[in-house]
Amino acid sequence: MRSSFVLGVAAMMIAGPAGAAEETSLAYPESRRVDVVEEQFGVKVADPYRWLEDDVRVSPDVAKWVEAQNKVSTDYLDSLPGKDILASRMKWLLDYERFSIPQKAGGRYFFTKNNGLQNQSPLYVRRGLSGSDRVLIDPNSWARDGATALDQWEPSPDGKLLAYTIQDGGSDWRTIKVIDVKTGQPLADEIRWAKFTSIAWIGNEGFLYSRFAAPEEGQEFQALNENQTLYFHRLGTPQSEDRAVYATPDRPKLGHSAQVTHDERWIVITSAQGTDEKQEISVIPLGSNEGKIRSRPSRCNCWLALRLLGVLRSSPPGWSRPPLGCRKTPPPPPPLARRPPQASDGPAPRPP
Repeated sequence: MRSSFVLGVAAMMIAGPAGAAEETSLAYPESRRVDVVEEQFGVKVADPYRWLEDDVRVSPDVAKWVEAQNKVSTDYLDSLPGKDILASRMKWLLDYERFSIPQKAGGRYFFTKNNGLQNQSPLYVRRGLSGSDRVLIDPNSWARDGATALDQWEPSPDGKLLAYTIQDGGSDWRTIKVIDVKTGQPLADEIRWAKFTSIAWIGNEGFLYSRFAAPEEGQEFQALNENQTLYFHRLGTPQSEDRAVYATPDRPKLGHSAQVTHDERWIVITSAQGTDEKQEISVIPLGSNEGKIRSRPSRCNCWLALRLLGVLRSSPPGWSRPPLGCRKTPPPPPPLARRPPQASDGPAPRPP
């Protein structure tokens, strides 16, 4: 899908003024207007296209409108000169084998590999450094339109199981499943309504994840999501038995993701509102009956320091680098200590 969009944009760029002139003669399908008028702060505002706000996945009228609009665009883009040459060149440039950085767990290495022209990169596993590569998950077989994708994945510490998230149709919703690494067979565990989540294993018995309450029927892609909650899922149990670990109902707009330290003594939770650079780092001791949460708000991305110290297994989802406000210039190094003059040094040199 991304390559088709890039091809279309590039083709329009090389089409030149002639293509721009033809664009004005395109016959777009008529868009239905409805009689909707609302009063906002004493002003009547007409909204004749309100029906187009319905979800394309559930509204036949919106789906037909999108299909008709796409047909106009596709017919025009297919008529542009040079498109086949450009597509062939881009295909040649992208046709090379590539790998992700491997992740080790329990003597196994997990990594993605693309042979060059695969729509999505399958997930592979290898036993030891000299073992042979084996396909563990191939998302290319999940859907004909290629819109169902493998998103995150995280092996258990012993490398025997792997939890992964499935993204469907570009939605932010994620379904979490677990696969047996040795047999390649999925377990019965299935987590729904996860969004903006990480996967953090606690031992090999279960993992932490973030989710919202299940939306009302028909509002899956329309309703506002608030009160994200961190849950613990124990393998072999239904999602309804998952235990809520952390939430901030007094601040419903905060989102939370979790990681577990290498020594498995602490849960480290990062909380933020949207893309706000202000974040909070909270910790929960594992194996303690107290369960007290220690929180420290910060305007810097504290994940960087934790990663450099080797405390966390991985970075939270969406993490890239500290925000600009935290990238301060380091202080200058202290001046070098001067050695007191010694008699053996002889007389000091005279200036010329």
